[in-house]
Amino acid sequence: MNEFKILHTGDWHLGKRLFKESRLEEQEFFLNNIIKKIISEKINLLLIAGDIFDVPSPPNEAQRLFYNFIYQLGKIENFQTILITGNHDSQALFEIPIEFFKEHNCFIYPKLSSELSSLNHYIKWNGKTVGIKSLPYFRNFELINHIDESDDESIKNFFCNFFNTWDENCDFKILLSHHCFGKYSAAGSEHAIHLSGVDYFPLEWLEEKFDYVALGHIHKKQTLSKNPLSIYPGSPYPLRFSESNLKYFSQITLESNGNWNQDFTQIEPHTLLLRLKANLINLESKLEKLISETTQRSFLEVTIETERPVQGVADMIRDKLKKTQIKLLSFRAILLNEENTGQSLKKIDELNLPTLFTDYYKEKFNTQVIPKEIMDSFKELLENVSEQGDEK
Repeated sequence: MNEFKILHTGDWHLGKRLFKESRLEEQEFFLNNIIKKIISEKINLLLIAGDIFDVPSPPNEAQRLFYNFIYQLGKIENFQTILITGNHDSQALFEIPIEFFKEHNCFIYPKLSSELSSLNHYIKWNGKTVGIKSLPYFRNFELINHIDESDDESIKNFFCNFFNTWDENCDFKILLSHHCFGKYSAAGSEHAIHLSGVDYFPLEWLEEKFDYVALGHIHKKQTLSKNPLSIYPGSPYPLRFSESNLKYFSQITLESNGNWNQDFTQIEPHTLLLRLKANLINLESKLEKLISETTQRSFLEVTIETERPVQGVADMIRDKLKKTQIKLLSFRAILLNEENTGQSLKKIDELNLPTLFTDYYKEKFNTQVIPKEIMDSFKELLENVSEQGDEK
């Protein structure tokens, strides 16, 4: 075996719906394509960077889809899967069947273990060792168990020591993590993760420690740094209308001579998410153009700007779409007036909560500066709400 091939993905959000529309058909299509790709290209390792499910207690159909996927992967020779949990996942849900996963060459790292060395995974290949260090999503109380003080310097020292510590000599080092790293660009549907005052992992903490950093949590494909090569491949299908239909895998190929390379592979889309913005004058012409250009199953969001209330427009759109592969999922009519005509309209679903709160506070109190204690309290509230939601 002269090459060792790695496929990096994450943020599947299995079980997620768009409004009330099931996405299971798309998700099954995506998982089947992964299996085909692994077999046809002889992939050796699949890295799944968290948020396998959309909610901590996913529907049975989504769990069945995932378990069958792991079962199918377990039949492939010279192949294994490594996954970590994300902030949408339940740690306990993955801990219960952990032996089942191992029997199918799937190794799960669901939490920040008290024994940090247990988060290291080693694969022998062609006389070399590939080391994978897992850093699943964790909450502040899990971190506090590892450090005496929660100040920034103690946090930095803890993680730098963790990143540096290996039980074996590794020829290629990978960090697999589900968190915010560096100057990431959010796609509109993720929330910032705050680590006792640290909003994200500075990329400086990773320098000279890894060859490749396999990240999850951000749904938009992006390369954060070259040293080490740190990549969010993004979600494998658009989760909201605000996300792009262009989605990717990240693929790494290790060669026996020590060289390696990384490429993005575009994922074949099953269903497109389309947006149409119009007014009452150009709506029909824009809709006809969209219909003529769309030959694939698609979900549609329509936004109409109008100076007067309208009735029956959504029904008219649905009628025109009856014999097409396009389904209207969202219709919004924005009533213009003298104050907002011509102004750009920010949509709530394109803002994360800290940004929305920031805009509200500045507008409400006519200021450009938010007191630090107020912003810190808001972040703490968000974290408490998130933790309570995960426990339900």
